[in-house]
Amino acid sequence: EDDGIPEAGAVELEVVLREARYEARPMATPVVDGAIADWPADMEAMILDTASATVVNRQVYGGDADLRVTVRAGWSAVGLHLAVAVEDDALVDAPERPAWESDGVELYVDGRPEDERPPTYGPGVSQLVLPALRPVAGRLEGNRAWEVDELAWTVRPRDGGYVLEATLPFDRIRAAPWRPAAGDSLRFDLMVNDRDDLAGTQSHHRLWSTGSAASTTAGYGVVVLGSLGFENAYAFA
Repeated sequence: EDDGIPEAGAVELEVVLREARYEARPMATPVVDGAIADWPADMEAMILDTASATVVNRQVYGGDADLRVTVRAGWSAVGLHLAVAVEDDALVDAPERPAWESDGVELYVDGRPEDERPPTYGPGVSQLVLPALRPVAGRLEGNRAWEVDELAWTVRPRDGGYVLEATLPFDRIRAAPWRPAAGDSLRFDLMVNDRDDLAGTQSHHRLWSTGSAASTTAGYGVVVLGSLGFENAYAFA
């Protein structure tokens, strides 16, 4: 019988793809001490947890009891501010291994203007490996990494994890004559490395990239410098 549905036909499906995006809230320049008491209490966070689709080596990840992360970003005239609160059941540093193979956070920054950014590393793009448990002198580890004194950052251990706080100066993210203003944007990603013991494999927890963020910028998200009164929105690839 004719129920109104043709026996043969074509269905067109329109899919709208939106880039991973987070709007950094304007804020007073914080003291980079890991206490984050001077951060706005109502600032929205990006979450890395069991539901995240961008966990590398998921087979060794024990779920939220193993690792859960909240990431907040704000900005002032000084630079981009980051507060990364890590809940981790075991803090481990493997001293014989590179920093990215121990507990810590990696930042990926692409400050190039949108019309000048191929998906490859070059001037204006940096990978910054910030270890949670070891001191760093000289240059940070990472592809086109910065000198350690070119950003302000600290790690404050606490029961069940640690807080990493950092300020990335705008004049280091993008060269003059850029004067950051609300509505400007930069490409960004973040990854938390989680090692549970000295042996075996560790898991890596990214905000957005599904490929190798250390060699391509194709999967980076967009951080937009927000203005007062904005509605925040963030998405995961």
